[in-house]
Amino acid sequence: MLAKIRDRVATTQLGEKGASSVEYLIVVGLIAFAVYAAFSAFGTTVAGKVSDASGKVGQMQIN
Repeated sequence: MLAKIRDRVATTQLGEKGASSVEYLIVVGLIAFAVYAAFSAFGTTVAGKVSDASGKVGQMQIN
């Protein structure tokens, strides 16, 4: 009886949910690294473009 309970607890704790959580964590980490690398590489260019665009939008007048 105790062995059955122990086996059931072990399979519940080490089931698929734990593995999928680790996999999702790895994917999120890789995406975060890719975003960081992209912003590091193109950050000043993008900031300049956004600044130019916001300046042009700020100069527009609504009739």
